Amino acid sequence: MHIPPGRIAAALAIAAAACAAAVAPLPASALRIASHATAACQSALPVFDTQIRKRPLAVQNEGDSNAFVTCSMVNPAATSGINRISSATIHLQNVRSGTRSISCTAVNSMAAPDPGTPLYLTKTVSVPRDAEGSTALEFSSAEFPGSPLLLPGDSLSVSCQLQPGTGVTSTVLFNNAN
Repeated sequence: MHIPPGRIAAALAIAAAACAAAVAPLPASALRIASHATAACQSALPVFDTQIRKRPLAVQNEGDSNAFVTCSMVNPAATSGINRISSATIHLQNVRSGTRSISCTAVNSMAAPDPGTPLYLTKTVSVPRDAEGSTALEFSSAEFPGSPLLLPGDSLSVSCQLQPGTGVTSTVLFNNAN
């Protein structure tokens, strides 16, 4: 069988392009930035330092009363000027009996129509006892009141009121491709 040389060259070019596309890295806009809570979270005030413990698996409230932690998530892709935050997830854990309600407030100070005026979004989730797992609480940029579809800026902070026996295991920030 005779194949014209032009067709062989075209087939090779298509195959090379397909291979290059298969091994090409994801675009910068497809970032998913995950952090362990011990790297991203801390007690919100010194008064809570005696209750909050940074453990290998979580930043945990080991006290007998509620305590606040703040977690900051950084979007390194924001330096390009085109990548924006689309959502953030905070993973919560309860190591005591029963189900606990945890309220968290996400804050983005760059998203408002007037930059510098923070936007707040508070959500509550029920976290069942699970010493080895976690419950995800997601904040979508579209949920922020008055927010654009995507949140501008290079960071998002989340403050959570942790009941005794609850904690934060990790945080995940997604930019506009996820």
